Formats: sequence, structure tokens, C-alpha cells
Amino acid sequence: MNNDKSIKQIKKYLGMIQCTRLLCNTKEELGQLLDYPSITKGNGLSGMGGKSLFKQKCVLMGIGEIVRERTGMDLCLLLDTYREAYSIVQNHIPPRFRDAETCQHLIEHFCAQGEITRDIADVVDYVEPRHLPLMVLVLLDVLPSPNTRSGDVTDIEECYTRVMNMLIKSVGKGIVIDTLPAITYAQEVWQDGEDVKNRLFLIHMTDTIIDAYRSVGTRTALGHTNQEILENLFFPDVEGFWTECDEAGQQQAGQVFWRFENLANCHMLYRYNVDDEKRQLTYTKYAVRFIHDEDIDMAYIAHPHSIRYLLTGQPMPNSLVAYLDATIKDDSITFEARSETDKWFPATKLIRSDQTKQLKKLLSSKKYTQVNEFVQDEYSFNLTMVAITRDYIYILNRDELLYRVPKALDEMLKQVGFDHSVGVIEFGDAKFIAFDDFPLYYEVTTPEQMAELGIELTDAVDE
Repeated sequence: MNNDKSIKQIKKYLGMIQCTRLLCNTKEELGQLLDYPSITKGNGLSGMGGKSLFKQKCVLMGIGEIVRERTGMDLCLLLDTYREAYSIVQNHIPPRFRDAETCQHLIEHFCAQGEITRDIADVVDYVEPRHLPLMVLVLLDVLPSPNTRSGDVTDIEECYTRVMNMLIKSVGKGIVIDTLPAITYAQEVWQDGEDVKNRLFLIHMTDTIIDAYRSVGTRTALGHTNQEILENLFFPDVEGFWTECDEAGQQQAGQVFWRFENLANCHMLYRYNVDDEKRQLTYTKYAVRFIHDEDIDMAYIAHPHSIRYLLTGQPMPNSLVAYLDATIKDDSITFEARSETDKWFPATKLIRSDQTKQLKKLLSSKKYTQVNEFVQDEYSFNLTMVAITRDYIYILNRDELLYRVPKALDEMLKQVGFDHSVGVIEFGDAKFIAFDDFPLYYEVTTPEQMAELGIELTDAVDE
């Protein structure tokens, strides 16, 4: 690329950043951000670098670094995609279809294999995943033409509300939990800071939420996402007894202690409350998985009630799962909530107990009765898969008979291996065959349920 063409392209990028009010809602705010007050006196961003190609590149790179720090996005790719997305909308979606309903249909089609409805029939062949968030914002009249001269943004709050309402409607179908954590996080960030209330954040927010939905929008996608999570699981040496700290980090003596138990696919974490007067140990049992999340260690913690939703396939309330940043040391674990909805978990810091012998003795004492605070959610999970053939998976039950499960039940069953958590869950009077890592659960309490699923009992693995 020669210098003339190169500087022309850079000026085009800089002009688009300014005209679309991408980073800031007003030209004055943009001048303050870039320490360039002359921008309000009719000088464009390109004036910062004059006619020097090197200086123009420096300006663009500086703005690009701001965008990368705020969103992780590449500025030039974002601007190119913006232009392409706007052009796709203008050329392939008639004005009568440019509304929230069309946005929902696009998201459902590209993230959850939704049908091709009339309003998106002419556009689907032109859309790449990177276009979708920007197209949505163009359709909602949140992003203007790349060549706009509409001036400062005065309705950013209304734009946010319009986008968020559409996203909540679009991504609330068929997912494991009630509301995607990405939605909750975006709502909290928006409420907490004025500096994020701009079009750049709306692009980043929409992109993040749609990407999160894409990862769970179909059973196959959910299975693949779970497999990625399993690959990032780790099992720190946490087994044993722990004590609780208060918000100031001071160790709490007395009536509450915790215990980690290592299992094959997760940890169980028990919180005990000691009542000496009643000679009673009341406990709550949480399922915990530790995950490497990029450069951060994370704890995924499930409330006892969550099992009911998993087994029945109902979307789980956000109040039953917590995503916590976890700092794990030899003698301490610190949990930090990622959002307000994660703060139901009752511990922020645990210290390894120096009273192991006394606590073991207390748990084994016949003088104290142990009471499960959520006894109605108690279940057992026995890992009893014994064989995998071309067409079937065989799982042992309590009667020493084998459940023969056809792989044709779900495409993801073809991915099952002996390194996965597969077995039988007994929950009250109900029985479920569980492929916990995918997650797939089939109730086999009655012969009728088994017959409907094509699951049979046999005493031997077919050759």
C-alpha cells in the first residue's frame, strides 16, 4: 500500500470513530479522552497527526489501544465489520423488517439453529458471526451509518434499554440457567459506571452476550462447551476441614466449620453449624468445581436445590449457581463474586483448620445428630458405566442388571468415553441415568419411561 492510500484509509478510520461517536457520546468528551481540545473547534481527529503518515498511525494505534483495553477488540477489524454489517442490513433487509423481532430471529437462527423466517430469508447467506452483534444494533437504530453526520448521542440510556430488552427476550430460551451470567454482568457494569455508557460498550456487550448464547444455544453446543470446561478443571489439595472468616478477613471461632470432600468429577463442600444445646450438626452440601478461566482460577458452586433443575431440564435460577474468582493457597481460599447474583454463597474466605482431630471426632460422635438442611434435595450418584459399543452404552444398576442406552437418543452420546462421569442418580423415589458432563439426564423410574426412551434392561453386554 502506498503512502497516499494508506493515509487515506487511516483518515477514513479516524473520521468514522469521530462521526459515529464510537468511544464517547459527544465530541467534547472525545477531545477530553484524547487530550485534543481542538476537536471541538472544527478540527477532526485526523488533524492530530497532520499530514504525517507516521503520526496518523500513532493516533489510530493509540485509540486502538484504548478499545483493546476496554473490550479486547481490534479497532480496525471492528470498524471494517461495522461497515460490512451496515451494508448487509441496508442491502438485504427491507425497512419493514428492521426491528427487534428480526433481531431475535437472526440470533435464534445463528445461535440456536432456529428456522429461517420470512424477515431473514434474504440475508442469512451474507452474514458471518462477527457481523451479527453489529447488525442487531443497526436494526435497533442504536448504531448509525458509518458516514453519519447526526452528531452527539443524547439517548444512550434509551438505546441500552432497547438492546437489553431484546437480548433478554432472545437468549432466554432453552439454556441451562434462567439468565446468562453475561447479561447479569453487563447490567451491573452499566449501572455502576458512567464511563461505559457509550456505543462501544453496547457493541462489546451485545457481542459478549450473543457469543455466550451461541455456546449454549443448542444441545450440541452446550455439550461442546461442557467438554471445554472439563478440560480446564483442576483439583487443588483442599480436602479436609476449614474455618470461616468475616468480611474483614478475621477467622471466626466457634459454631461454624467447613469440610471439602474430593470426588471423581468435583468437590463436595459441607458447611456445618454446631448446636451444642440440641446436640445437632446442621449442614449444607454444595457441589464445587475449580476451573482455569484464562489467567484466573474460578470456582463454580451449585446450591443443593440446583439438582432439581438439572434432572428435570428446567432453566435454573441464577440464585442457585455462583461463579467466583478463587485464590487458592496452602492454608487459605479466597472467593470473590463476579456479580451481585453470586453473593448468595456464604463464605468469602476459608482458612485451613488446625482442629482436624477434634472436628473428625465431632463428626463421628454418636452424641450429635447430623441434619441435612436441604434433605429434600439429597441424592446419590454412582458411576457405573461398564461398556460402550457402537450403538449402545451399558450402565449397571443396583440389581446388577444393565441399562442399555441407545446412542441414538442424543448426538452427544457418541462422544461419551470412560473418562466421563456416567452412572445412575437416585433422587427421592426417582432414578435417572446421568451423563453428567454433557449434561444429559434420562428418568428411568418406571418401565413406561424406559420404553419411551428406548432404554432396556439386560443381563449382559451384546457382542
